[in-house]
Amino acid sequence: MQANVSRPPYAPPEPAIRDQIIGAEGCPLFYQSWDPVGDARGLVLICPGIDDHSDRYPHLVQTLTQHGYATVAYDHRGNGRSGGTRLHVDRFDQYVQDLATMRQQARALWPDLPWFLFAHSMGSTVALSYLVQEFLPPNGLISSGTALMVGDGFSPFLLTLNRALAGIFPRLRLVSLPREGISRDEAWMAWSNNDPLVVRKPGTARLGTELLDTLETLRDHLEEIDVPLLILHGTADCLIDPEGAKLLYRTAKSPDKTLRLYEGAYHEIVNDLPDTSEAALKEIAIWLDRLSQS
Repeated sequence: MQANVSRPPYAPPEPAIRDQIIGAEGCPLFYQSWDPVGDARGLVLICPGIDDHSDRYPHLVQTLTQHGYATVAYDHRGNGRSGGTRLHVDRFDQYVQDLATMRQQARALWPDLPWFLFAHSMGSTVALSYLVQEFLPPNGLISSGTALMVGDGFSPFLLTLNRALAGIFPRLRLVSLPREGISRDEAWMAWSNNDPLVVRKPGTARLGTELLDTLETLRDHLEEIDVPLLILHGTADCLIDPEGAKLLYRTAKSPDKTLRLYEGAYHEIVNDLPDTSEAALKEIAIWLDRLSQS
């Protein structure tokens, strides 16, 4: 039977809040929050990837709320329902400042709870940059599809051309973002390929250059990261090299750090086949429970 692509195959619980706040330099940021089932044990802020948005974590939100975690997810500028030019940023630090703003909003909703970051793909680059800049640290970071080796899969000529054009035509769309290999779940992929909030066009030259420059700097400062880490990555991820996850694990000075590599899994660990996604979600819940009780 052909998948129904007119609506997502899985849906998170109904959010308690759907609203906007103003991010760096006046950009509207869409966010939504979910109340925990029963007594609240902690707060989790979801930092999505590129060409991603806050509706795309249904299994994660369901697991978090069922285990007693208030959950807040937002859309990066230029993504989803947030404002800004699609898949563009003037400076990567705008993403980092937006994360700091969202952290303030999330903690205002749930002020007395231990708080954690879940960051996926480019969101992990934002989260790690946030930590290096010494903003208020979370009680722990869950890094999924850690994007520390972005650029290795593109031709050197194209990357050089992108850098050259970024200063002249910063909004020129040059490098396409691959979408194959996101998940092995066929229903999820069918929806992803029709999701109206997914842009499905190249990012701008400035976005590409800002990301690459940020990664170069970030790789030199990973030893400054000392929060508890849970690092999740699929061994068959063809979008983001798993070596980035291993680099974070080796280099961060966090005394409490765990690396989990899921054999055969694709990029979106929490949206992959049930055997993978359920194992990853169980790992996340156990890890959060341990830290929230400490």
